[in-house]
Amino acid sequence: MASSSSRSSRWSASSSRGRGGGEKERFTAPCLCNRKAPCWTSWSDDNPGRRYYICPSGLKPGDCDYYAWIDRQATEYERILLCDLRDAVWQLRKEKAEEQQQV
Repeated sequence: MASSSSRSSRWSASSSRGRGGGEKERFTAPCLCNRKAPCWTSWSDDNPGRRYYICPSGLKPGDCDYYAWIDRQATEYERILLCDLRDAVWQLRKEKAEEQQQV
């Protein structure tokens, strides 16, 4: 598990974060400032479905910068497949929401 201070532009793990939302996973890791860093799932084009830990204090510049990938980077084939599936799910959710508004 390698650590990096770069941030993903689209995060997803709870309904309050990122496009597409999902369940916040219960896994945590101790970060550099001794807080529990929860596990999130990235749904960015570069890392779809890839899980990572990030310190809750590290969301602002100058705070704890603990960030670590859990999963390996997907192959090009896996990345394209995951992005296509992600987009299909988002489209179905959008269509469902539009149908519910019409009722």
